[in-house]
Amino acid sequence: MKRVLIPILALVLVLGLSLPMAAPAMANGVIDKTLSEEEASLGDHITVTLHVTDGVVGQTVVDALPDSLKYIDGTLSVTGGNATCETSEGEIVCTLAENATYTITFDVQVVEVQCIDVDVTNWAYLYDGTTEVDSHSANITLHPYEGFEKVATIVYEDNPNGEIEVGELVTWNMTITVPNNFAWNITDAVLKDNLGGELGMAGDKVDNDRDKPKEVDEGDWGDLAPEYNIIPDGDLTFKTPGKSNKVQFWIKEIDITIGDSLNFVLGIFTARNPSRWGQQCYTSTYENHPLNSGATLKFTDPETGVQLSAHTCPILIDVVSPISP
Repeated sequence: MKRVLIPILALVLVLGLSLPMAAPAMANGVIDKTLSEEEASLGDHITVTLHVTDGVVGQTVVDALPDSLKYIDGTLSVTGGNATCETSEGEIVCTLAENATYTITFDVQVVEVQCIDVDVTNWAYLYDGTTEVDSHSANITLHPYEGFEKVATIVYEDNPNGEIEVGELVTWNMTITVPNNFAWNITDAVLKDNLGGELGMAGDKVDNDRDKPKEVDEGDWGDLAPEYNIIPDGDLTFKTPGKSNKVQFWIKEIDITIGDSLNFVLGIFTARNPSRWGQQCYTSTYENHPLNSGATLKFTDPETGVQLSAHTCPILIDVVSPISP
């Protein structure tokens, strides 16, 4: 009996070793994403390319755009196979209708930049139903809007020594420069900013120096009149919410011709603190304290109909203890 089983077992082992091993199942579909530029500025157009290798019917390609990039209507193109695509505020979604290798391209516009260089990551995904099959990202560096800047220059001090002291009345000229770097006229732009709660602004309709009898915007260094501000174009409006009368302001309907630049000069000053028995601000020492939140500029690109937005950094100051004159 044993003499019969041994040759049969050996034959089975030989046949088993000679049979090909089944390859592990591989997920279909690989997505690759590229951007036409590695760096860009406000208003620039960037071409996005999505390459899907071995796409499968029913799979979905999703490109999730960051807030700083916006799809430009009418630029979407699909080659290699049929697909149904939809575009929304922040996503491009294409559902594949064939087993094929696809190339999907579209253009986006840089719609928002900050006061410093910012690296932005744009992701694309390939889904099979709700399961992620693959993903790929591309990075781009967005530069600030060149020439859009803000500076503050001291024009009055109770103790004129160039230092901002606790309890001292200080007045600045805050100059916001707004350029037009485009090949078209900027129209109906809006410039917005928020001041720190310790500050008043010329023409803000607040009795910042709390004088008696009460006078508002009478023209003193601690309560400047609206005529002090230099507004080369547009309309200046204010909002002063809260007990601190924190100034929020807008300059609307600004028009800037091609290649031109406007300087808005605003008078700002330390106000009396209504919550501290009328003490003159600042009431404490600070390092790197913001005068403002950073200016925001918004306007519409007439060629694409897309709103563009740029920001400046806040102006930072140091407040020191009183210094003997």
